[in-house]
Amino acid sequence: MKNITLLLVFICVSCTSLNQIVLLDKTAYTITKIKEHNSFYVIYAQRNDSIFKIISKKDTVSFYCETIKKGKEYNLDLLTFFPNDTILGMSVAPNLGIRGVGLADGSIVEVEKKSHSHLYMATNLNGLCLSNTKNGKSKTIQTFP
Repeated sequence: MKNITLLLVFICVSCTSLNQIVLLDKTAYTITKIKEHNSFYVIYAQRNDSIFKIISKKDTVSFYCETIKKGKEYNLDLLTFFPNDTILGMSVAPNLGIRGVGLADGSIVEVEKKSHSHLYMATNLNGLCLSNTKNGKSKTIQTFP
């Protein structure tokens, strides 16, 4: 009896169709808005139901790259640069009531609640130029408290 039950279970399992697994690209962001702000771009990107506010320093040199456009999807490697969650390894309050950050050119970028209350930068984005490899240029955003 056990053999018959085992055989029936084996037949049922082997006859079921295989469900295809859909792999979602978790780094694909849809660009919803691009604003020019002095020497920086403020880029709004959406993934699922979340909006990310990305700061990217303008650059006039753009070789071998793709210019991002509103409404298109791109793979972005995002890093949070404000607020700092730690200072010298010690955790701090998320924003201490600070609602913006001053950039090196004297402009101020405000943190918005709709964008996770964070500001991001993309390691593979230089101005509006998206490269396939990570570059160090986007990491040079200078901020002042």
